[in-house]
Amino acid sequence: MHPNPLAHARLSRWILGYAGSGVATFFGHVSGMMTLLGQANLLKGGQYKNWLALLALSTLALAGLFRGCGTLKPVFAQVTAHYRHHGKVLLNDLDVTPGEVRTTHVKEVCSTTTSQFRNTTPKMKAEVCAAYGLKPHCYGRDTNEIDHLISLELGGADEITNLWPQPYDQHPGAHEKDAVENWLHRQVCTGKMELQEAQRLIASDWYMVYLQMQKEKP
Repeated sequence: MHPNPLAHARLSRWILGYAGSGVATFFGHVSGMMTLLGQANLLKGGQYKNWLALLALSTLALAGLFRGCGTLKPVFAQVTAHYRHHGKVLLNDLDVTPGEVRTTHVKEVCSTTTSQFRNTTPKMKAEVCAAYGLKPHCYGRDTNEIDHLISLELGGADEITNLWPQPYDQHPGAHEKDAVENWLHRQVCTGKMELQEAQRLIASDWYMVYLQMQKEKP
């Protein structure tokens, strides 16, 4: 079976067209490429099989890669998280911010400082802001805290799945959650609560813990 020169010309134009197009029509281009390869007899043989078929497929891959680099976004570059509510109080999205644990060892939690584990980068913070539909620099003393859902002092990890933007201007809000973290830490380190239970409670509904804490005040 002999190569089809007309189909070769069409295939060359298609390759150049794909290289200049976006990846949104990727599958349509793939279908078109396979049809043209068949018409050019490159899928079944022909003297140009080794180099032209490779050229077509390589160009497809490279064009998709470079075009995709400009259009694909990180996981957190689009709104993927939605605040839950306990009354008017904001809670974390359980899918995007389920909480992540660094350790479950009580001795470590109750005897070490957390500064060595705090390495949240501006990039991580920006991704978390974007996930919750906020501007990249959504954090600051007058806006939000990029909060460790399971606090570092409770063995939480410094990972994106344990970070969420929590407003300072809402009450109860970021300041009250800080009080919850300290209270739970004391409960764990005095043997009144299991560490893993404290981690579970703060990750699922920190405000529920806050209400319980208020009830136990003298």
